[in-house]
Amino acid sequence: MPIQPAQIKFDDQGNAYSEAFDDIYFNPNNAAGKTNHLFHRATRFDEKLSQLDPGAALVVGELGFGLGLNFLGTWAKFKQLAPAGSRLHYVGLDVAPPSHEQLEQALSRFVEWSQEVRQLLEEWPGRVAGVHRLRLDRCDLTLHLGDIEAMLPGVEARADAWFLDGFAPEKNPAMWSTQVAQQLITRTQPGGTVGSFTAAGHVRRALADAGFEVERLPGDPFKRHILAAQKPVTDDTQHEGAKPSRRIAVVGAGWAGLSVAQELHRRGHEVVLLDASRPGAGASGNQQAICAPVLDAAPSARQDYYRSAFVLASRQSSRCGVLRKPDTQKDAAALQQAAEVFGDLDGRFAWQDSPEPGLWMPQAGVATFWDFAELVLADLPESACRWPFVVEELSRAGDGWCLRSTADETIQADAVVLACAAATRRFAPTANWPLQVIRGQASEVTATPESSAREHADVGEAYLCPALNGIHSVGATFDPGDTDLSVRPDDHNDNRRRALLTDPDWANAMDWDKPTARVGLRCNTPDYLPMIGPVPHLLRCREYAASLPAHTAPANADWPTLPGLYAVTALGSHGVISSALAASIIADTLDGTPMPCSSPAALAVHPARYLTRAAKRRQPPAYPNVSAP
Repeated sequence: MPIQPAQIKFDDQGNAYSEAFDDIYFNPNNAAGKTNHLFHRATRFDEKLSQLDPGAALVVGELGFGLGLNFLGTWAKFKQLAPAGSRLHYVGLDVAPPSHEQLEQALSRFVEWSQEVRQLLEEWPGRVAGVHRLRLDRCDLTLHLGDIEAMLPGVEARADAWFLDGFAPEKNPAMWSTQVAQQLITRTQPGGTVGSFTAAGHVRRALADAGFEVERLPGDPFKRHILAAQKPVTDDTQHEGAKPSRRIAVVGAGWAGLSVAQELHRRGHEVVLLDASRPGAGASGNQQAICAPVLDAAPSARQDYYRSAFVLASRQSSRCGVLRKPDTQKDAAALQQAAEVFGDLDGRFAWQDSPEPGLWMPQAGVATFWDFAELVLADLPESACRWPFVVEELSRAGDGWCLRSTADETIQADAVVLACAAATRRFAPTANWPLQVIRGQASEVTATPESSAREHADVGEAYLCPALNGIHSVGATFDPGDTDLSVRPDDHNDNRRRALLTDPDWANAMDWDKPTARVGLRCNTPDYLPMIGPVPHLLRCREYAASLPAHTAPANADWPTLPGLYAVTALGSHGVISSALAASIIADTLDGTPMPCSSPAALAVHPARYLTRAAKRRQPPAYPNVSAP
């Protein structure tokens, strides 16, 4: 997925100029003030802040994110004036994002936003195509980077205000088209507002034709006129504000469950974290996990999902670097092709022929579950963590849910998130889900001075991790349908054999005399994608399908669901990569806030996708049959 890099030229005063669009990024005489004088005034942003309830969310979108000046000014004002507990969700679209170095140079002059600039630079994804979530202080920034006409239809958001701040219409006509205006109004709340720096006639007409009420306002000393627009409020429309904080039970304390608990707690929800044994008792508890991109040979919604997931997850890994090594010449060509499809990752990818051929990923690395668990659990109240708590029964209780344990303890919650891998099938609403168990044994091999010298990870026939506390993690076996948790000596031999095929020098340098092991049961689906989102109400889905006209297949998100019941499962061997994005998808679905990935990516992992496929085959909605784990 290629992206157009920003072509920025700086003058002696540090002002930024786009060579690609032959236009300035900002007026040097009024750079910091433009946000307030133009966009905040045109969209009545201060009024929206004053009407915001404590704990509520305000959603702002921007076409033409550029160097982030409007975002920084909006975020700084929000932190200063918004009521306690409220959050800003900012959605920015741009066709040519700057590199980290370009952004740092451009923003160095804005000392009034020094704190905000530092946080933005720490999280900046660089020139990476796709959708990326940045978690900031009281703010979630979601960047959609790529051609605006391609990216805007994939924006899952209903904004309270939009800022239109692309380059001038004559320089960048694609951003000011009628098609963009029509996309914009469907992503605006009733009563939502739009501000534009240009008052050009064809822009006014495009917004009016889309359904906005448009007026021209006096500008400031540097701009004669600006545009203000509003989406009308009618009797059959109402503002869809973010939902209030609630008590949410999260079942499972592996990568998925801890990530969900962390994100919901960060947003002000009361979290109760449950586990049948203890955190990391399942497959998540391996000593180390590889955090590297999942590559496909062709563009797809799956690739969009894993691109967004990796850029978010890589921030919690060691970033020691991972070398993906091909098995054959054909595999080498496929790896290079997959890397091109994945897109420019601003230095995160580079094919190398020496000293060892492979795909070098310097921003990938190794993640340690126990470090992550310690961080999350230290932030949660002790009373929020309950284990061992084996959920025997999950049932509706009024508008919420009741969870009863095997010890006859009960917990009441407004919503429940099932993050318990294959154990998700223990509950009636998800008993028929197509979840498959895959046994994996990872070998923990004693390091030597020679083997400890290697600082990056290798992935090929096996994965080999740098030494941690004198131990290398090597693995893992892949045994579909096998639920045996005992350690097998033959599996050590298999891991060693595949390690030698991947990197014979490194594998031989390890001390394989007395390896220990850890066995885990991974969970997957037939299409090797996670199940993330609301749980469909299967009985009502069948009734709904029967009521539809012939040859009609609903979209994944249209199927009836069980109120307040969600799932994050089937992350397979990619739990460390998927968990942060999955947690944001769940939190945004619960809160009614903008999604952290593209609409096609979110639908690709939606639990109802199998029902849609059945409907397209003119069959009753059902999940494919797989053997129970």
